[in-house]
Amino acid sequence: MEKRKHKVLASGAKQAPFNEDMKAFMTQLFEHNFSGMEQRIQKQMAETFEQMRTELKQSRKEASVEVELGEPSPTKPSTSQAPLRRSTRGDGSETTFDVNYSEADDMGRGIGTQGVEGLSQTSYVPGFDPSQDKKEEDWWTPMTSVRGSVDNPVKKEKTEMNTAPPPSQWEKWCKRKGHGLQLSDSPLPEDASPQASLYYISEESWKGFTEWALKPIPLTIGPTCFNLSVATRVVSAGKWLGNEEMDAVMFIWRVNTTLNRWAPRRVAFMSAMFCLQVDAAYKKFLPNKKAYQLPDFLLGYGRGELPSHGQTDLVWGVDVDRLYFPLFVNGNHWVGVCVNIIERKVEVFDCGRGKNRQYVEKFAAIIPRIVKSVAPQERQKQLLLSSYSIVDVPMKLRLNKSCCDCGAYALKHLECSLLGLDVSLVDDEIIMGCRQKIGVDLWEAAHDPIFAEVMTRYVPSPWERSEVFDLEDD
Repeated sequence: MEKRKHKVLASGAKQAPFNEDMKAFMTQLFEHNFSGMEQRIQKQMAETFEQMRTELKQSRKEASVEVELGEPSPTKPSTSQAPLRRSTRGDGSETTFDVNYSEADDMGRGIGTQGVEGLSQTSYVPGFDPSQDKKEEDWWTPMTSVRGSVDNPVKKEKTEMNTAPPPSQWEKWCKRKGHGLQLSDSPLPEDASPQASLYYISEESWKGFTEWALKPIPLTIGPTCFNLSVATRVVSAGKWLGNEEMDAVMFIWRVNTTLNRWAPRRVAFMSAMFCLQVDAAYKKFLPNKKAYQLPDFLLGYGRGELPSHGQTDLVWGVDVDRLYFPLFVNGNHWVGVCVNIIERKVEVFDCGRGKNRQYVEKFAAIIPRIVKSVAPQERQKQLLLSSYSIVDVPMKLRLNKSCCDCGAYALKHLECSLLGLDVSLVDDEIIMGCRQKIGVDLWEAAHDPIFAEVMTRYVPSPWERSEVFDLEDD
């Protein structure tokens, strides 16, 4: 059988050789096909890159905001965002003022965007940070140290007023047609729109706020002097929020819940001072966790004695189930933090969808110890000292396109958590309206007689009496 197979195969017709003509034909065929494929790929790549470049230009236009202390230069094209539409309800008057700023106004000199990491916490000069340029009016950062609250109020007021733009400049911004900040369209309050509750402002309130801005008189809101400088940062596109504004909002929420003006109960609101103190305590806690003893001022927070402005005397874990506060991370970004004592977790609201464990693990480790220390004796044995879990709350894609609204996002995300609203309601479509509402809320609180009466009962704690609180000392 093998011999027959070989014989049959040997007797079959032989395959024609692959001659030169066939080789030339195959070469031309491959070259033609590959050439066409290459042209199509190049065309697709060119179209893709052109689309990416167009999107990049568009995003840069959206993020950039023109800064001009006088009239805009005729040779410099405007890159400011189109203003939000004004509501047609009410008398329809066009009371506007321009708040167009550039990121450069807060970025400055190639040192990041909003703050500088690694600064010594002992350094403090009113209105000035040593990492900044000598022109303090051109730079602002969140504080890295906390000044006591027994300074000369007259001197402090003068300092705050000097850092704000003059009213004449505000009037110039107001007169620039087509660039003024305007009220956004929003449903009437009776529509009960959950999203509108985050940014709705009445015409009367906005008009009163604008009139005050043209002739500003510094007002007190808890720990904050609400002046033109603070108001400008709050309602301006291209401006980052700072500790003063954040602490003022936390004070308002603290008083609202204490007076039962808000539905949320069993909640507490912390300050920038609290965040700095926990950070300093955590650094001493890490080397020897078993031997670490909590300082008494941290227990003061757990007993509701701190923050002093709007003191509640509510004990964590007994009268309080959740803690809320904004947190400054990475030297250039704000996130919202909710510590759920009952569920033993730390929720982080980050519009940038970042991973924040390294910034919040100090709270996850220190707060359980505070809760256990201030609890009644009979309950202390039941409470664990293990760290709380850390949860990054899911966020929508492409939020905070301007890279300047993270502070407003942090506050509004916390407000959503407080009121039981979906955090997805906050987006770039309404964020300028949210900033306007924050500014108006602060202005209204400063004129509220109830808030004024609460502020008269303020007594600084022993830990706030020194002129400068050095977080690096024992």
